[in-house]
Amino acid sequence: MKTGQFGVVVQVQGKRPDMVVVGSGANIASALRAKKIDPENYNGKLTLNDKAVTDLTIRLKTNDLLAITPDVAGGIR
Repeated sequence: MKTGQFGVVVQVQGKRPDMVVVGSGANIASALRAKKIDPENYNGKLTLNDKAVTDLTIRLKTNDLLAITPDVAGGIR
């Protein structure tokens, strides 16, 4: 990695985690774009280090874990 860049772990539920490299000052939306994911489609379904996220402008730091939990079929019988 170049100076001013760091890695953020992005994991979609049910898939293996991936690391994306982002620049200093990166936020959640830019990390999702680096993973080729449209940030607006997943707003409200994100957790950052096990805390629910609603603001896509939160700044990231080295080795943050960004988890995406898309809607799944099913429910209570």
